[in-house]
Amino acid sequence: DDNGRLPLLAPMSAVAGRMSVQAGAHCLEKNQKGRGLLLGGAPGVTGGTVVILGGGVVGENAAMIATGMQAKVHIVDKSEARLKQLVQMFGDKIIPEQSDKIDLNKLLILHADDLGLSKSVNQASFKALKEGLVNSGSVMMPCDFISDVGEFAVNNPEIDLGLHLTVTSEWRDYKWDGVANSNLISSMIDKKGNLFENKKKFTLNASTKDLKKELQAQIDLAKSIGIKPTHIDSHEGALFFDQNIFKTYLEVGEENQLPVFVPRDVAVHFDKNFPKPENVVIVENFHMALPSLEFKDWNTYYVNTIENLKPGLSEIIVHLGYDDKEMQQITVEHPNYGSKWRDLDMEVVSSENFKQALKDNNIKLVTWREIQNVIY
Repeated sequence: DDNGRLPLLAPMSAVAGRMSVQAGAHCLEKNQKGRGLLLGGAPGVTGGTVVILGGGVVGENAAMIATGMQAKVHIVDKSEARLKQLVQMFGDKIIPEQSDKIDLNKLLILHADDLGLSKSVNQASFKALKEGLVNSGSVMMPCDFISDVGEFAVNNPEIDLGLHLTVTSEWRDYKWDGVANSNLISSMIDKKGNLFENKKKFTLNASTKDLKKELQAQIDLAKSIGIKPTHIDSHEGALFFDQNIFKTYLEVGEENQLPVFVPRDVAVHFDKNFPKPENVVIVENFHMALPSLEFKDWNTYYVNTIENLKPGLSEIIVHLGYDDKEMQQITVEHPNYGSKWRDLDMEVVSSENFKQALKDNNIKLVTWREIQNVIY
């Protein structure tokens, strides 16, 4: 209007806020493929939680409906004064939380791959997870040292561990077959009785029927030794290329109620004929040291990655281990992700300048378990 106000915006925002909760409650119904959750709960049944980002007109009206439905309501806003106003309106029916733009935008999973591969990898990864040098990890179930990971998981139930679903066996002298009986997954096994050595051979030969058996067997084995998986991802990205293989990966995640890691570049698979399932988590910003990186630039690469982290959900994947005799033998003639590589990754996440970079850039670390709890 003549005074610079937007007279239609406030009522439209009020409608949007009220409808958002109504629409969300509808999507939670079982017949809408939701969780079958009643926001207000019932006697003996836990209700739902509503998180409202922003305490403006939209947020206020959303809170009005959500509190009326007797849901547990969190309102996040940057303004302390506005949160106080909302508390005056709603009293103890809401939980006010003050945050800032950076906290909301820069979320990071600091993730260690390949647990179970070797004693060296396990020792480094266990240390990093217990000391908070990384906050998530994933396990290669076909490998020889998974029993140590199972024991670690049982003794440290708070640690975030997913499954690094493994369908290739890439090292020259250290090989493995699948978790499932080889006779049941014959299309995935080479002439020597091992999983194929690279992604190309796997993709060209594996049937989705055999693949699903193997992926489920890896999940079942993990649970049987005490691991409570928080997510699944893909060793060497082997499950990302062929669309039918990719769909099998997603199906196994959905059937086991596990969040599924999908890098942004892989999300090109999704379209109107192949919509993204709700348990798929697209990581917008995915970072990992690549073979082109020189060892002398290791620390600089990681610190620069932290300093230039983009808004949204990011994941930095490291491969931890020690430059010892065991890893040198395993990774012979394979400097990429080899013994020195893993030792440098461990050195970086342990360093004070890396830890300080996380603090200086207001990075909020999140885990796959937290994501799992939101989805399921």
